[in-house]
Amino acid sequence: MKKVLIIIPTADEVMPECMKAAKSQDYGNFDVMVNVLKPSFMSNNWNLNRTMNMIANRNALRGRALETDADYFWMLDSDVVPPHDALSKMMKQVGKKKVSMDFVMPNIPIIKDGTPVKEKHIIGGWYEFRNPVGDRKMTGAWNCGKWVADNTLMNLGYQDKGFIEVDKIDLGCVLVKREVLDKVKFKEGNVRSIKYYGCNRWTWPCHCLMFAIDAQDLGYQLWMDGSVVCEHLDRRKKCPGLKEFISMKKTLLQSFQMAKRWALGMEL
Repeated sequence: MKKVLIIIPTADEVMPECMKAAKSQDYGNFDVMVNVLKPSFMSNNWNLNRTMNMIANRNALRGRALETDADYFWMLDSDVVPPHDALSKMMKQVGKKKVSMDFVMPNIPIIKDGTPVKEKHIIGGWYEFRNPVGDRKMTGAWNCGKWVADNTLMNLGYQDKGFIEVDKIDLGCVLVKREVLDKVKFKEGNVRSIKYYGCNRWTWPCHCLMFAIDAQDLGYQLWMDGSVVCEHLDRRKKCPGLKEFISMKKTLLQSFQMAKRWALGMEL
């Protein structure tokens, strides 16, 4: 049985529901590794701060993970709660497989029993996005997407029940083979070159998209397993004082911006 290492990055702590779900998987050979890395990149751009700090955390966790003897790595966010059989279901899809029966359809060649199936190296589970600011409500957009035009990627607005290929997966619930993580690092992309959207809102192209692009450039395909649907928790409701802290941070930022405008002789 292949060994899996569940890797969870966080800036503070893993939500109890997530940790319980990770440790309760019914797969027979896995360990859990958590990497706590406090934010160090600070600017007046919230999206850039979030992206750069997450990249640093994921790369630190990647380095630690590759020092182990795990065959596969399951990247799991600290606020995503997978079902107890998620890992077992995704692991059934990996490895070298063959067609188990003759496959016949009109006007196409017959696929013979025993024909090798292309190995799957990257498999994601589903969860719905939350609005990262404001009300934190579900957005109606899910954690994967497909290219729909030049430089335009659309997050799916539905959860597919099947096993489908996609062009991008957010990294909150992704199983990857060791060779993929060994070759692909996490990095920032040129945010001005790519637009991507879902649920009628524009958003920030993140390191998840760059990971997908780099993996595809190396010949790896990305897949979503419709039998794995996770819960996406609202961290703000679970962390006492976080809402008040965010409100205070916004007030301080507004005061700073007003002072800056005053210093430059601009109208307030």
